[in-house]
Amino acid sequence: MALNIAQKLRLTSVVLGTASRKDLAAAFRAVNPKTAFDIGRADKWLQGRAQPREHSVYEDWAKVLRLERPGAWIAESDLPSFTAAIAARHGIDATELERRAHAQVEASPGHDDKGTGLALAGTYACYSRA
Repeated sequence: MALNIAQKLRLTSVVLGTASRKDLAAAFRAVNPKTAFDIGRADKWLQGRAQPREHSVYEDWAKVLRLERPGAWIAESDLPSFTAAIAARHGIDATELERRAHAQVEASPGHDDKGTGLALAGTYACYSRA
């Protein structure tokens, strides 16, 4: 069973320095051009509404992070273990990594783990030729 996928993807994004889901998807395509990781699915995963079903996504993820662990470990590891492993592998302080990931969540409130959906605020007008 996959655990904490949204948080793990955010931590991965911070480690890779990706600015968008598109950049994150490009990182997965760089290690496997036929990856099952795509932007549409990533939106759902980052909102906590779904998790990757294909085992190959986790294998690609391990390659993206250059971890010497199987993809199944990424899926099943608890968040503190995952954070510690990628922080150690990439030479980043685990506390700083978590701080940056939290800042990333704060910067994009429309994509939180609760999956509240998108909201459009503003004034609208509708015209009809009736």
